[in-house]
Amino acid sequence: MTVLAQPAWLLLLPLLLAALWHAARKSAAESGQGRTSMLLVHPDLSPLPDEKKSPPTASRWHLALNGSALLLLLLALAQPQRIGDLIPENPEGREIVMLIDTSKTMSIDDFELNGQRVDRLAVLKGVVSRFVDARQGDRFGVIVFGTTAATLVPPSFDRDLVNGMIQQVQVGIAVTTRRSAMRWGWR
Repeated sequence: MTVLAQPAWLLLLPLLLAALWHAARKSAAESGQGRTSMLLVHPDLSPLPDEKKSPPTASRWHLALNGSALLLLLLALAQPQRIGDLIPENPEGREIVMLIDTSKTMSIDDFELNGQRVDRLAVLKGVVSRFVDARQGDRFGVIVFGTTAATLVPPSFDRDLVNGMIQQVQVGIAVTTRRSAMRWGWR
């Protein structure tokens, strides 16, 4: 459906049509009677060429082109707009970055799951995986830390990737020894 944002500009349309009608009548009258021309006599103007008469069809084309240009200008000022179906908005999600501790304390068996003792990291993996699956439209990132921190997954909409990387986290994954830190230039 097409609507006009500023339809008041179309009120000038009768004025435009009246001006075109007047110009057409004037042009027809001049072509029918023959133009009356003034002759200016001056000694310095003698090298100028005589006035060339344009054929009446050229005058009509000139009038038609000027009229259509003004009509299109009025239409553009009225601002036609095409109204279509609503574009669905993307769901608003959050960007969640999870920090996972991979130090030795995460290997302590102080939780019970289905009657068996499990370590803290196993419980954390289960809780975080269920949390990631429940949040539709969110971006998740994973950072693991021990003695150092490392980005395991940058923020991503791929929940399968995030869950897969969380399941591969092990205790001590982000622990650097003094020797490897010196080799890489860390202090």
